[in-house]
Amino acid sequence: MYMNKKIITTAIILAVLISSTAVVSAAKLGGRITPASLWRKSGSAILPTVSTWELGKSTSRLAKGWFTDVDSTSMTIGGASEGPLTIDVTNAEALLVRKDGDTGDVFTVDTSGSKVGIGGKPTDGALHILTASAGAVTANVNDDDLVIENSTHAGLSILTPNNVFGTIAFGDPEDNDIGRIDYDHTNDKMRLIVNALAPLIIDNSGNVGIGVSPLKELHIYDATAAKALIESDLDTTGSTAELLFKVNSLDTDFRIKAGIIFDRQASFGRGDLHFAVDTVADEGNIAVSDAKLTINSSGNATFTGNVTSSDTADLGWTVQSAANQACTTTCTSAAVFGFDTGASNIVGPSDATADACVCAGSS
Repeated sequence: MYMNKKIITTAIILAVLISSTAVVSAAKLGGRITPASLWRKSGSAILPTVSTWELGKSTSRLAKGWFTDVDSTSMTIGGASEGPLTIDVTNAEALLVRKDGDTGDVFTVDTSGSKVGIGGKPTDGALHILTASAGAVTANVNDDDLVIENSTHAGLSILTPNNVFGTIAFGDPEDNDIGRIDYDHTNDKMRLIVNALAPLIIDNSGNVGIGVSPLKELHIYDATAAKALIESDLDTTGSTAELLFKVNSLDTDFRIKAGIIFDRQASFGRGDLHFAVDTVADEGNIAVSDAKLTINSSGNATFTGNVTSSDTADLGWTVQSAANQACTTTCTSAAVFGFDTGASNIVGPSDATADACVCAGSS
């Protein structure tokens, strides 16, 4: 239903002007109504004194209209072009506007609760925009100054030209925009402003920057020490915090074939750090059992598989066999570390369980 605001405004003003006299004289409102005698009262109805008149522009006029009923609580405007429009005043709501035949009031002012409703009576918040009921739900008392409700999708649009910002601002007495959500239409970039800084930026490629405009999918920046924390809130043995890797077009929670897993094993959050690779060609994901290098809570390292160097000459290292003796004995030069192949452990250079030794320089 279309309802020109000028119609409502004019109707309210006319209701105040009309008295018990038969004719309202010299009424001129906004330059639109100019005849000296426009209205006459007939019982509870107010009728035009001329056969035709227009209120508003040609595309939104109330032609040949009249007030078909006026009493102490309501006013009805009838007309061939728009149909009856009723304005009510009740004890609970100061003003209700509806088009007769439609369901419910399109505009309600509730003075008892200092609320305004559009589309129905305001049950939530200072301004309640109701397209349809969402069901048995009420807005949180801390978040109900503006409530938008619908039985299906509901939304709020901020529309601007394509070279400016659209903004939702959060302020306080010390700073009127200490927090903001900005959308930069010039660069198609979204920013989350906290404490007048921009700690989170999402660019037009979907890259996320923390403290910086991102150069990669995730870019973390700090002027002194950039850190990332992965935390599991469990104190039980076997609880893990994981950084996982997947290179596959299958968009499912499968085929995660590599990762770094921290596995809690001792008190005070201590545990084993696993560098894991799943070598099986299946749908499975990595687990602690796929670890190829583990550094345990005591600081000892364990390899599973072979250790290969592509250029030992640059390091100047050689690998020497040892018969369960310390690498300090096996190596003719400085010993770096040894391997206990039976236990798949790296051992120190003085450990007598070494089966092979990494020696610095030529043997």
